[in-house]
Amino acid sequence: MPLNPNGIVWDAPHPDQVSWDDTQQSTNPLIDSLRAIPGGLAKGVAGIVGLPGDVQQLMNRGMDYLTGAHVADLPRSPLSPTSGDLNSAISAPFGGYYQPKTIPGQYTETAASFAPNALLPGSMAERAARVLVPSVASETAGQLTKGSSYEPIARAGGALLGGIGEGVGEAAFAPPQTAETIGTIKTAAGNAYKAVDNSGMQIAQPAMKDLSDQVSANLAKLGFDDNNIGALAPKTSAAVDSLENAATAPSSLQGLEMQRRIAGLASGAIDKTDRMAARVVQDTIDDFVQNITPQQVVGPIDQNALNQLGNARDLWGRAARAQMIQDTIDKAGNKFGGQSVFSPTLDQSLRTRFGTLANNARAMARFSPEEQQAISDVATGGNMLSARNLLSNVGRLSPQSVIPAMAEGAATVSNPYLAAIPATGFTARVGATAMTKSAANDALVAALMRGQALTQSPSAAQRFAPALLAAALANSGPNAAAN
Repeated sequence: MPLNPNGIVWDAPHPDQVSWDDTQQSTNPLIDSLRAIPGGLAKGVAGIVGLPGDVQQLMNRGMDYLTGAHVADLPRSPLSPTSGDLNSAISAPFGGYYQPKTIPGQYTETAASFAPNALLPGSMAERAARVLVPSVASETAGQLTKGSSYEPIARAGGALLGGIGEGVGEAAFAPPQTAETIGTIKTAAGNAYKAVDNSGMQIAQPAMKDLSDQVSANLAKLGFDDNNIGALAPKTSAAVDSLENAATAPSSLQGLEMQRRIAGLASGAIDKTDRMAARVVQDTIDDFVQNITPQQVVGPIDQNALNQLGNARDLWGRAARAQMIQDTIDKAGNKFGGQSVFSPTLDQSLRTRFGTLANNARAMARFSPEEQQAISDVATGGNMLSARNLLSNVGRLSPQSVIPAMAEGAATVSNPYLAAIPATGFTARVGATAMTKSAANDALVAALMRGQALTQSPSAAQRFAPALLAAALANSGPNAAAN
């Protein structure tokens, strides 16, 4: 028998007689938790990467149930590994993942496996909450159902509910988003134009003739003259003719603005040469208005009217650009499910519509670089590893047609807890749709608020995306369904 330093003899229990409770008491919870972190992180990564393989395996099991073909038992392609395959490959060199022996260690492992949730945008506090709240809820649900067939479903459900609760909390404390509406901006533009009209300020006829001549001179510098402009830039040629006709008499500021709008129509031409020439006309009119002198007007200069003209022009442009984006959003929702985040087609429809807008050079020329980037982000989802693209890919686990739905349904009948995988796909698809809608709204707000300070926060729908990713991670975590 072993002796302690004081020579006292005691009976050492046989290892088989050591209970789980005894093991917990003899293990340092802090050390146990630290040792659980690497395995938890690895399981989180494997769970996300292996989800496509998991759903394929689920569908194979469903087909086996329907046909008895035993497809699920065949060797799997290395190009479509399941989360179980990846976990085995990652842990094999170490003899398997470390298995935490204490309750704190198990909670730590689960929290580490939820680390991908921190990739979603937000402050450090928000990112931490998105990992900790759903992971604690998931592990608690798992502890309460440990060893039963309901444990995987309980873990996924706990993660989902915990993530939704965290999202509700974020939305409750979010600062309000401040942005004018298209209608209010158009109203303000109309009021500014009325102020210009009421000023009574007139541009003298000789000044209008000088402006017309200056337009022709600036176009001539680019190779346009009376002999070729009609063929090279027909829309701009019509705008030049309109300005020449207006230059035969004095003009109000509103009349001059009308000439600029005519040139603006030409600047939206499909032909690049026509667009370039039309912008020369617009820029020349803008320079004239900004540098107008007392000798060029009938009566005194009304500086307030000049300022209102610039303000009205800016407001009307903002409203027009915002309307273009709003129309794009509305058209994307003209399918089954409308604008609901539960629509099975809205995410892809928004991406496609904004992609079409982004590829329209004529339309995109009207937007600022920041607005162009916001439009492009809706279509692409950002980089390949962005949270939105990640959720969109996971969303493919949700059955997209009748046969996969039947296969997954059959698999669920044979093994109820496998329902966690298609449920994860559905919730991830909803999350991706919510984030794409939020990105589209960001593009709209960028157009509405051009050049103005904006207090903006993610929409409440976007804040629920962490809950959906949490459900995916719970489904592929330490106690996920067997492959």
